[in-house]
Order: sequence, then structure tokens, then C-alpha cells
Amino acid sequence: MLPSADDEKLLLGYTRFLLGKSVNWRNSSFRTLLIDYTTTAALLSTAAANLLIMVCCALKLYLDPPEETEKASQVALLMTVSIANVMKGISMVQQRVQLQQLVAWLLVMRRAICDGTGVRNVYTRSATVLRNVWMVMSVILGIVWAVDPLLNQPAQLNGTSPDPALPLPMWLPFDVSAPVTYGVMFPLEAAVCGWTIFFVMSVDMLYVTFILNFAAELHVLNHNVQITGNRDDFTAHPNRKMGVSNRVVTSRYEGNGDDSTVNQNFSSAQFITDNPLMPAYTQQHFKVEISEGNDTYRSLVKNIQHHQLIIRCVNEFEKATGLPVLLVVSINVLNMCSNIISLAVLVEEDPNVSAVGKSLLFTISFASQTALYCLPGQMILDQSDRLAHSAFSCHWPDTDGRFKSSLLIFMVCAGRPLRLRVGKLVTISRETFLELLKLSYQLFNLVYQLQSS
Repeated sequence: MLPSADDEKLLLGYTRFLLGKSVNWRNSSFRTLLIDYTTTAALLSTAAANLLIMVCCALKLYLDPPEETEKASQVALLMTVSIANVMKGISMVQQRVQLQQLVAWLLVMRRAICDGTGVRNVYTRSATVLRNVWMVMSVILGIVWAVDPLLNQPAQLNGTSPDPALPLPMWLPFDVSAPVTYGVMFPLEAAVCGWTIFFVMSVDMLYVTFILNFAAELHVLNHNVQITGNRDDFTAHPNRKMGVSNRVVTSRYEGNGDDSTVNQNFSSAQFITDNPLMPAYTQQHFKVEISEGNDTYRSLVKNIQHHQLIIRCVNEFEKATGLPVLLVVSINVLNMCSNIISLAVLVEEDPNVSAVGKSLLFTISFASQTALYCLPGQMILDQSDRLAHSAFSCHWPDTDGRFKSSLLIFMVCAGRPLRLRVGKLVTISRETFLELLKLSYQLFNLVYQLQSS
């Protein structure tokens, strides 16, 4: 059965709205164009709103710099985060077709390659849990940022009331002290703040979902490589068979252990016509000549093709998301340092419970966002590093010379673990996360010593 909208929903969850029309029904119809244009308009408007916030925060620091450390830290945090948000919005618009292609490849890969151990379901559940937890965190951050100004209005000085606080501490070209103006600006800024946080976290979870699915495919590949040549294992478990022939893949999609059904009326020509993102995958890969007594070699070839496509997916993902992810990681280091310094100053000078809690919450969120990228990236590195061992562990001694030579080439290629890099500079891994935490502490220590002296 061909990939459906339900498959895409299971794969991406609520983050699929960022890519527009569903992969399965993407065509040149008016409805598809309308949905794509609406999604593009939403992404561009979000990027424009963040650009405006960035400019207003810069003007605030230049024209009316806050005297309190807490306020200055909030303005600087908002400005730096807005830079990353602008890049995320623009990148999503520019690279959306590329990401749609990755979704199409993953969906067809899940149909064409069997998963006899249910590994994909484990990764899918993990991605769902992460999305739900991240959504709860986004709601908490939005509520804290929007409600905090109501609970901490500035006190009167010398009998005069200062300007009331707004959710976004930035410079505005008009007076907000008037009740009508304040009544309009407060809900407007709260709505912009809430949508921005939801948008940013949705983009993060879309990227992380891709990373987890790449790790899942590598895990499936490790298992399929390891059982290659084991005829007992192959015949004892029908849903572990790798023999998806060329005529099956290009004519219909069979079930792969996920209780799928076969669409007998599915036409590959019609599917290719209606889905321009699919042919590059289905027509060029998983085509292995069928011959009697050649199941072992065909399985190896399909595993090699699977590995090549995973590498291609990771490379395309790096091109599409490298710059915004690099900005997020870099800015998070600066913001963690800034929040820790602000937290230390607040505790020493005037321990306000609300300000301390807000600073601590955002420090944790920045560290969590960095870990959200680095730890799944480590999964890709670990699973890729296992490939050479899995290949050596297969039942190659009883095979012919052609199998052994192909397996040797595969092991040489797998000897270079697949790494997910951003900006062609930084490898997303657990080691990188630890180095970033160490760098944050070093920056904090340096700035704090300079401030103390």
C-alpha cells in the first residue's frame, strides 16, 4: 500500500503542518497551492515578527538601556533568540521542498524495508513522547513570559507611576502608558510571544523527528545486515524477509509487519504522476535482479542500497538545516552564560522569587534545547558505528566470492561512521553537548570575574 496521510501523521506528528500539504496528496491542484501559500505566509510572517522584535530590542539597548541586570538580560536574550527564529523561518521556506522530499523518502523506505524487531515503533513512540513534553514546556514558557509582567508591575518612584510592563521588553515608538494603548499592546504581544514559542519548538521537534527516524533506519539496517545469510532466521520469521522485489516496489507497497494491506489497484505510473517527490527514490533504488538461489546476495545488495539512501538523507538534511541549527546551538551557549550571570547577580543583590525562577527556567530550557539535538545525533553516530561489526557478524563464511567481496566493500564504507554535522563544522553528538556546557561555564566564569574586579 502506498504511503498515506496517516503514515505521515505517525511519522511527524503535529509538526507536519510546517511542511504544508500532505506528501501523499501533493499535486498541482488549487487546494494544494492554497495550503502551500498559506503555510509560506505563516512562516514568513513569523520570521518578519521576529525580525521586528530583534530590531526593537537592539534599539532598546541603544536608546534606553535598562539599568537592572534582569531587564538587560531579558532584552539581550529576546534579541539573540529572535535572530535564530528569523533564520528558522526563512530556512523553512527555502528548504521546505527538500524536507518534503526527505519525508517522502522515509515513508517509502519504511514500506520497502522490513522491520522484523519493531525498532521503528520504539523510535516513533520516543519521538511522540519528546513532542508532547516539548509542547508542555512551550506552554509553560509562554505562560511564564506573558503572565510575569502582570505579577511584577514596576513600583511607583517619587509618587509617579512608571510605564506598565509588557510581555516583550523592547523599545516602542509610542507611549504605552495610556490604558487603551496598553490594553491593545498587551494581548497582541502575548499572542506574538505564544505563537513564536510554539513555532520555534515545532521547528525543533520537526528537525529532531527527522534525526530520530534516521537513527531508526540505521538500527533496522544493523539488524538486517546481521541476519543476512542466516537462512534459518530468514525462513522462520516471514516479516523479517528482505525479498521485496522490483515488481512489488514499483507496482504496489506490501505490508511490512505493520498490519498494512496491499492496494491491488495501485498504479506506479499514476503514483509517479501525482507525486513528483517519489520517483527519484522508487525508480532508482531497491531494484535487484531476481534469480533462484540468490536470496542471500540480493539481501546484501538491498542492505547496501538502504545504507546509501540513509547517507543521502542525512546529507540532504545537513544542507537543509545546517545554518539554523548551528545558530541555535551557538546562541544557546551565549544565552545560558547570560542567564547564569543574571541569576548569580539576582541572588546576590535582590533575590526576587519571580525573576530568579524565570531566569532558572530559561537556562534549563536552553540546555534542554541543545541536548534535544545532540543526544539524538549521538544515536546516529552509535548506530552507524555498529554497521561494520554487524556486517562481520553475518553468516558470510558459507557464501560465495561475490557476496564476500561486496560485503568487504560495504564494511570499508561503514568503517567511516555517519555523522550529523551543522555548518560543516560541528558534529551533533553527546561529546559536543558536553563541550558546549563546558564552554558555557568558562564564559560565565570569565565574565563573572571581570565583573567582580
